[in-house]
Formats: sequence, C-alpha cells, structure tokens
Amino acid sequence: MRRRLVVWVILLSGSAVAWADDILIEGQDITITATAPRAPNAASNAEIPASVIAAIPTQIDSADILRTVPGLQIAQHEGGGKANEYMLRGFYADHGTDIAFSADGLPLNLVSHAHGQGYTDLHMIIPETVESVHVKKGPYDPQQGDLATAGSIALKFFDKLPENFIDLTGGSYDTGRAEVGVNLPGVLSRSYLVVDDYRTDGYVQNNEDYKRLNLFWKGSEDLTPSSKITFLTTSFSSSWYASGLIPVRAVDEGLISPFGSMDPTQGGSTERHNLSATYDKDIDNRQRVEVQAYYTRYILQLYSDFTFFLNNPVQGDGIEQDDNRQMFGGHAQYSYTVPVAAGDWVSTVGAESRNDSDLADLWNQEDRIRISSVSISDIWEQSVGVYDKEEFPITSRLRFMGGLRYDRARFEADGNQASDGILSPKASFIFAASPNVDLFANYGRGFHSNDARTVSTDPGSGLIRAEGVETGVRARALDDRLTSSLVFWGMDLDSELVLDQDTGGTEPSGPSRRAGIENEWTYEITSWLRSDLDLDFSQAKYRDTGGDVPLAVNQYIAGGLTAHNDSGWTSSLRFRDVGSRWGNDARTIPLQAYCVFDGLVGYRRGHWGYQLAVDNLANTSWRDGQEVYTSQLRGESTPMTDVDFTPGNPRTFIGSIKYYF
Repeated sequence: MRRRLVVWVILLSGSAVAWADDILIEGQDITITATAPRAPNAASNAEIPASVIAAIPTQIDSADILRTVPGLQIAQHEGGGKANEYMLRGFYADHGTDIAFSADGLPLNLVSHAHGQGYTDLHMIIPETVESVHVKKGPYDPQQGDLATAGSIALKFFDKLPENFIDLTGGSYDTGRAEVGVNLPGVLSRSYLVVDDYRTDGYVQNNEDYKRLNLFWKGSEDLTPSSKITFLTTSFSSSWYASGLIPVRAVDEGLISPFGSMDPTQGGSTERHNLSATYDKDIDNRQRVEVQAYYTRYILQLYSDFTFFLNNPVQGDGIEQDDNRQMFGGHAQYSYTVPVAAGDWVSTVGAESRNDSDLADLWNQEDRIRISSVSISDIWEQSVGVYDKEEFPITSRLRFMGGLRYDRARFEADGNQASDGILSPKASFIFAASPNVDLFANYGRGFHSNDARTVSTDPGSGLIRAEGVETGVRARALDDRLTSSLVFWGMDLDSELVLDQDTGGTEPSGPSRRAGIENEWTYEITSWLRSDLDLDFSQAKYRDTGGDVPLAVNQYIAGGLTAHNDSGWTSSLRFRDVGSRWGNDARTIPLQAYCVFDGLVGYRRGHWGYQLAVDNLANTSWRDGQEVYTSQLRGESTPMTDVDFTPGNPRTFIGSIKYYF
C-alpha cells in the first residue's frame, strides 16, 4: 500500500505542478503541438519517438522499448527466449493474438503457429535500430488487417544510424552483451549494419544458458529525386533453458523456491530470417505509390511442461512443439490528394497478400527426448486484403477518416480445406473544438483469424469479427508542455481465443464484450524534467454466460519521471502497476497484483557514454507471467487446479559503456 502511495505522489505531483503553473501564468499562449506527437485520427493513437525510447531504463530487447506503449503490459511467462505475452485493452493476447505487430511493413505475427495463434517473438528486434513506435488502438483504420482487434503496433527502423557505436553491457546473473552499429559508406546512399550478441544465465536457480545473436542490415538508394528503394535483412537465432511456470502450491509446500523449477529441461531454440524490399515514389505533388515484398524463414523447437504428471504419471507430461515455416507476401498502396474547399482530400487504396507454408508438430517428450507423436500438421494458409481509405475535411474544424476493407483467407491443414471472407467498414470523426482541444468519435470492424487446423474442419470459423467504438478528447496547454487524453471505448468479439492447457496454445471460445477508460498525461515540468502517467481500466466478460474472460488485465497504471541536461546527464525513474485479476470466469481464482520500479542514470561526454540501469529498485517479490492450470505433481493422489507463475526478476543491475564515432 505504501509503495502505491509513493507512485501516486510522484506522478500526480507532476500534474499538480502543471495546473499550478496554469494559475500563476497570466496571458500564456496556448498551442496545439504535443510533447510526443500523436497520430491524428483517434485520441488513443500514439507515435513514440526515439527520444522517448532512449530514456527507458533498460534496452536489451523489444520488451524494454514496448513498455513505452500506453496501456500495453508485457510479461514473460516461462523465462528464456520464448516470445513474451502481450496484454492490451482487456485482451490477454497471449503471445500476440489480437495485437498486430509489424516492423517497416514486415508482419511479425505468425498465424497457425505450433504454440498459439498469432505467436510473435520480438526478440529479433534490436532496440537501437528503432526510430519510432506507432500505436493504433482498436480496429478503426482501413489499413489494419488480421489480428488488429485490440490494436496494432508498428515499429519503424532508422534509415540511417544517428551515430556509429560500440556497446559493451554487463550485469547481474552473468549477463553480457556486445553490440556494434556502423553506417556503411559507399554502400547505397544510406546503409548500416548492427550486430548484437547477448547472453545471460538468468535470475532463476537453474542456469538458463540463454544465448541470442541478432544481425541487422538496412540500406536505401535514391533512384530519382522523387523515388527510393529500400532493402532490409535481419537474422536472429537463440537457444535457452527455462524454469517454466511453477504451481503456487509447490512453493507453499516447500517443494521448490519461487525461483525453482518443476522441470528444468524446458526451453528451446528458435531462429528467424527476414528479407524485404520496398519501392516508394512520389509521382507528383498529389500522387504517391508504395510497393513492398518480403520473405521470412522461421524455425522453432519449444519444450514445455504445463501439467507435470497429470496424463503420464511415469514419464511426465512434457511436450515438444515445432514450427518450421516459410512466409512470403507483400503490399501495394496508391494515394491521391485532391484539394477541396476546407483542405485536402486524400484517397488511399491498397492490397495485401500473405502466404504461410508451415509444418507444425506436437510431441510427447521427456528430458527433450521424444516419446510419441501427438500431431504432425502440414499447413498452407493464404490471405488477401484490399482497402479504400478516405480522409477529408468536412469543414475547417471537422474531419473524416474511414473507408472499407475486405479480407479473404484460404486455410488448408492435413488435407482439409476451407475459406472465409469478411467486410470491415470503418469511420472516424475528428472535431477541433478549440485551438487546443480535439474531440474524436471512432467506429470500426476488424477481425482475427483462427488456426488453420481448426478452420479446415469447421468452415466459416476462419475470420472472427470484432466491432469497436471509441470516443475521446485530446488537449494541449502551457506552451506545448502539458498534453492529456481521455478515452472511453468498447468492443464486441464474436469468438474468444482462450488457453488450451493440453498444448499451451489457444482454442476458440464464446463471444465477449469489453469496455474501458484510458487517461494519459505528459508534462514537461521544467526544460530538463518530464513526467508522464498512463491510467488504463477495463472489463472483459463473456456475452453468453456473463463470466469474466480469464486472465484479462483490468487495471494497468504506468509512468515516471525523466531528467536530462545539457551537460550530458540523463536519469529516469519509472514504474508499472498491474492490478489483481481473475484466473477463471467464475472469479474464484485471483491472480496477484504487483508494482515494480525501475531506474536509470546515464552520462555522455564526447565520444563516450555510460549508463547504469536498476530493474526492480525496491527488490519487490512479484509474479510476472500468471496462468491457471489443472495439474498433478509427483506424489499427489488427485489433480489440482492452481495458479502457475513465472517469478519476476529481483533487483537487477545492468551497466554499459558505449563509444560513439
């Protein structure tokens, strides 16, 4: 209780100072520009620039930078290199379902994945390559397609590194990282290479032996003054051991510590390699065209144990999930601008295509040795989407954005075939109530696809409709120093994807309804001190039964203080507070709340930069990933339903030295 009180004192004090300044300063000019630029079509949209990303306490993988996304909670529920879990707007999106992730136009979610629909491993992202993060919540933009129900998150890479650098990082639990980023002269107009090698033993009792190697190259060439071609190639591989989820009862009974494991052979290995080419051309000052093609090669071998000795009391319930896929596709987009009385009318039409060829296996295993085959699925999935997006001013103060999108998908698994299509209308109205206040009203339909193994035997279940509405206000004041937004939203989903205990993946369930309130604040207290606060409250229920959607986060509060000065010093104090939630629809199994503080201090002088980050400053005991399983431990006479969890990290120190050249 005391820690949460400190949180509110620190962050609300920033807002209090802001309003005090408003009272004391007479005749102050009010402007529209926000401290962090905001996307113009919804109060909940955001663009997070590199300057904000650079101030976060730790930058080792994508989870660190994505914590800047308002309302997005990230958890690691088994440790090591497995994809993180993502939660947004009352969606327990598992490893990516219901949130569409992309990077420079390359889709990152993997459909019909061996471990779960929309599985998204973002460990392939090198934080130092990310120039900005673009967030669109809800399904209101015609350019948003599959899985963009809770929203979409698009990362944009730098075209050119701001500086060449060499980074050496080390910290607690034998953590080490070596990284080099270099702009390459003489190779295209702009080109750079980044190599990132990361290793750690992890903070759990069993050595994770986590090893990760990332290679990144991006180059672009100006073909003419009005056209450009861009190439991107990334390569990522990792291997690890994981302690996995552990039952609360095993800790309470003293069988293991909170950092122990019921099966230390869990973990796996994975790799992903991407190629992308994009062509952009301004035909004239009114017309623009963009074409992209991409190819992905992906491999995963994942060892898990969710139920221990429930199904096999002798050899245990360990499983192996393999995903071996090739993915290729692309998109083309044409936009045309026409001047009208109140401004410019921009019409955008586009088409997308994606093809996944995947071999997904499920095996029973013990100590990573296969016992028997459960399923071997040969999957072929194709999708095509077309859209028309219209943006035009109705009056000098009222704008419209909307249009239509149509998607069709073909599913094939184990010789069974099915197809499905869906039409998604979208509409947004933006009203400038005053020079410093904008009002928003948004409506849209979106969808998520289901696993091809399910759809191929149940035609018509392929594309599941989501329907969302949102109203909001965004205000700016105090010479651009204070920004705030308030959003009320709701969404219906025709079928929920829930956790499948047997496979660790997801399976369809009943229709759901969600509603929530979001409130964001940013305030530059002085020229060197900035505060921000993000408040998110939501509720998720099944429409047919009235029960709660299990695992859905109902309260998420985050924020912090960031300081910097011209002498080269930077510092940051941040927190995230996740409220209690329910592990089952009957609300009888509570999941633990937590509040964690992180800190950073850094100094840059000339070519040298130094940084010390401390994660979990207060050394709080907390649970990161939390789920509910029915399992049976060795020696138990009957199965038990229990909360399984991955412990959050204790106080962790990460230091780095960077040389810029």
